[in-house]
Amino acid sequence: MPGIADVVTALFVPGDRPDRFAKAAASGADLVIVDLEDAVGDGDKAAAREHVRSALIGSPPLGAAVRIDGTSPADLELVTGIAESPGHGLLAVVVPKAADPDALSRIARSVPGIPLIALVESARGLANARALAEVAGVERFALGALDLAVDLGVGADPGSPAAREALLIARSTLVLESRLAGLGAPIDSPATDFRDPLVAEEDARYAAGLGFGGKLCIHPAQVPAVRRGFAPTPAQRAWALRVLGAPDAEAAAFQLDGHMVDLPVVLRARRILAHPEAQPEAPAAD
Repeated sequence: MPGIADVVTALFVPGDRPDRFAKAAASGADLVIVDLEDAVGDGDKAAAREHVRSALIGSPPLGAAVRIDGTSPADLELVTGIAESPGHGLLAVVVPKAADPDALSRIARSVPGIPLIALVESARGLANARALAEVAGVERFALGALDLAVDLGVGADPGSPAAREALLIARSTLVLESRLAGLGAPIDSPATDFRDPLVAEEDARYAAGLGFGGKLCIHPAQVPAVRRGFAPTPAQRAWALRVLGAPDAEAAAFQLDGHMVDLPVVLRARRILAHPEAQPEAPAAD
């Protein structure tokens, strides 16, 4: 799998459903996140922790991140113990409702060497984004748009243009603070409509346009859709090829189709063509 900073698709699976762990691992997602927080009822959390422990220290171990309840000593004890086990499969710890840099730092110190993904879901978390980004061990932000919208009093339906507009400052803040701190580009909130992959694809394309680097998924069907949303479109690839193939491409600035092309435009074209899914397919073997 790619490093945490390069994860594009991150798929949640409930921690109390070990029967789904293998399916999640085979989904093609860059990262599986076994959830011990929202997806697990209070009465099932103890059993879920045992399922997660068994899976991540098994032989072979499941390679996955774990979303803990940041206020649960039992969850923190679980990931600490897994991280200390030889040959474990703990790839990252997802910390929900990240808002307090000191609390986040305590979690990081409990799992040294394990990347943290700070899930921002509140106005306080957003206001503290810079301090959270500076906590040693944090490698990515993720956005919890539903909880943040509730905290901010946003009444628009999730995914609607009005909700997007209301949360634009939140998304832009996480992109900016990630860049300033040298983190990977943030991971966007999941699309709540898991029945229509086109919704996830369009949602992902919107997030990519704002500078996000990945998206959370709540159903395996969303994984390929999100990957398409973060890949360059055929039109973008064709544009990039034309920019870099222009006769004046080595000049400091030139015009193409009536538009000025200078270094930032050239760099964007190079970035598009450097994307793994923008590469031309290898010719079929004879």
